[in-house]
Amino acid sequence: MKDLDPYLSAQAQQDYQGTAPANVPARKVTGRAAVVATDSTRLARVHVPTDAGVYLVVLSRSASDPIWRVERITPPEEVGD
Repeated sequence: MKDLDPYLSAQAQQDYQGTAPANVPARKVTGRAAVVATDSTRLARVHVPTDAGVYLVVLSRSASDPIWRVERITPPEEVGD
């Protein structure tokens, strides 16, 4: 998961540190990501279609780090419809 570190927030790096890639069922993105309605300029929710279903990815940014970083990745079975 070290390859993902530049895209993850500091908290997400800690949260996903022990995640084994073999335990992640998605292998590829299968379509365009879609932003879920948000009313914030610092937080975004994005649905990402993969070969294992649609993941919800929560992104954040701050004044001190204005680049969008991944905060949370929720697998399809937890996203629901």
